[in-house]
Amino acid sequence: MKLALVVALLVAACGGSPKSTEPLQQNGGDDRVTIAALEVRGASESLRAAVIAIAGTHLVVGADLTLDLSEIAHKAILDYYYERGYINVRVRWAEELERAKGKTPVVITVEEGMLFRIASLEIVDVPEADRARYIALSANRPGETFVRSKIAAWVKAVGEAAPGNPIVVPETSVDLVANTIVIRLALKNP
Repeated sequence: MKLALVVALLVAACGGSPKSTEPLQQNGGDDRVTIAALEVRGASESLRAAVIAIAGTHLVVGADLTLDLSEIAHKAILDYYYERGYINVRVRWAEELERAKGKTPVVITVEEGMLFRIASLEIVDVPEADRARYIALSANRPGETFVRSKIAAWVKAVGEAAPGNPIVVPETSVDLVANTIVIRLALKNP
């Protein structure tokens, strides 16, 4: 299931590197795109102010829009939602930005999707007697909202607690009807 892969990737550490700090330009000329205004659409009322603040931290009105800044803002907004259980959130930029030049409003549309909760936490490939100890290392509990950083911390804690420096592989099962996720950690010997 594709969403299960997305969740597994969310649990993994997020990387990334700057790609371009040059202002976006049309046809290689000096038609820089300058942020005239910033608008966020689709975010729920309870999250809207935070999303605007996050976007505004990277996309400053009056500044040039760069590919790097747009990617950083995009990732920051996604991270905000992933930390709140929205694992299938989509963040889109207005298509007009591709043809924009000069002072241009930046419109970001958020499709939040459903809030996901933890159905269960499981450990495989370890003796039965050790499972409860490893599960107790998680700050997330069944029934709570999925929080990516808590799951990532759990993966790290299990790796540090298990003997022999195993590779901890997060596996997920997603129930799109119940909006729940089973998080299963498999310990593999290097």
